[in-house]
Amino acid sequence: MALLLLAACGKKTEYPPEVQRATYGSCLEGFKAKAPPAIAASDVDAKAKGYCQCVMDGLQSKVPVKDFLRYDELLATNTNNAERERLGAQVMAVVDVCLKKIPRS
Repeated sequence: MALLLLAACGKKTEYPPEVQRATYGSCLEGFKAKAPPAIAASDVDAKAKGYCQCVMDGLQSKVPVKDFLRYDELLATNTNNAERERLGAQVMAVVDVCLKKIPRS
């Protein structure tokens, strides 16, 4: 039993395909619109894909889909409360890790 629990640690749970598509697409759009100035224009597409794949992988392994969808709902309704702060911290932790992985050249 303990081995099964250990094997499950760190394993990501994939989000439904429609959530993956919407999140990845939104990520690409946002990255391209706000690409860091240190990234050459010719590299933006490749860097956006790498960054957004990192975000998707991180979200799926660190943030349960129900929490991610709830956070998205709170953002869409412009709700500011402790729940949004808590869920936002989970999402931003993933984003921060992925931002640090973007090669600057």
